[in-house]
Amino acid sequence: MNAADAQTDDRQRGPGGLHPSEGPPETLLGWLFVLPALAMYVVFVLLPLGLTVQYSLYRWDGFNVATWVGLSNYVTVITDPDLLNTIFNAFRLIIFFSLIP
Repeated sequence: MNAADAQTDDRQRGPGGLHPSEGPPETLLGWLFVLPALAMYVVFVLLPLGLTVQYSLYRWDGFNVATWVGLSNYVTVITDPDLLNTIFNAFRLIIFFSLIP
């Protein structure tokens, strides 16, 4: 090995003096750093979101056995005028308070 080859080899080495082929792949290392955040996202966002959709398809008082009602809960939300008025008022408040700051 001559001096030029040694200099080229030194430039190819990454942090810590390791050659890229000697250490773990960068993508694997990146996923290892992201994995805890992804786990938290799944546990605290995606799982509750999925359970909410599942629970919305049942009629359940929290104590007794749940009864499958399908999409009738959504039909009730869309057809009940009092509930629609409440949702409309909530959106009006969101728009109003987003314009104040």
